[in-house]
Amino acid sequence: MTLGLRRGTVELHPHDPAWLEAFSIAARELRSLIGDEIERIEHVGSTAIPGLPAKPILDVVVVVTELERAKKLVPKIQSLGYEFKPDDPLDGRLFFVRGPEESRTHHLAVVEAGSESLGEYVNFRAALLADPELVKEYAELKRDLAEQYTDDRETYTERKAEFIQSVLES
Repeated sequence: MTLGLRRGTVELHPHDPAWLEAFSIAARELRSLIGDEIERIEHVGSTAIPGLPAKPILDVVVVVTELERAKKLVPKIQSLGYEFKPDDPLDGRLFFVRGPEESRTHHLAVVEAGSESLGEYVNFRAALLADPELVKEYAELKRDLAEQYTDDRETYTERKAEFIQSVLES
C-alpha cells in the first residue's frame, strides 16, 4: 500500500483496497483515544471509492456533537501524530494533517453532526458509490487536472469543485 504525498503536489494512484484497512487503523486509534467524544468516523474522499484514482492521502472525518466542545480534543489528536491547522480556510471544522510535508498521509476534519460540510462529504461519497458512470466521469476529470496541475494542488482542488457542486445539487 502506498500512502503519502508531498504537500502541495498532485499525483494520482490507482485505487488500493488497502486504503480501507489504513482508514480502519486510523479510526481505531481515534476511537481508543477520544471515543467518548465521537458520534462516528467517516472515510471520505477518493480513497473511499473503489475504482477511483486518488491522491494517496486518507480523508478522515470525525463527527462530534458540538464543535466548540471538540476544541479540547486538539492535544489528544495531536498526540497521535496529527498536526493541527488552526488557520483552515473552511468554517465549521477543525482540520489536521498527518505525516511530514514530504509525505502527507492523512487529512482529518472534525465536524459537527448535521453540519453542511459533513453533508457534503457524505453525500458526494454516496453519489459516487451509487453510480459507476459518475466515478468514470470524475476519474477522467481528476486525471486531466492532475496532468495540468502536478505542482499546484490548490488549483487542482478548485477545478474539481464545480463538478462536486453539480453532483451535490443534482
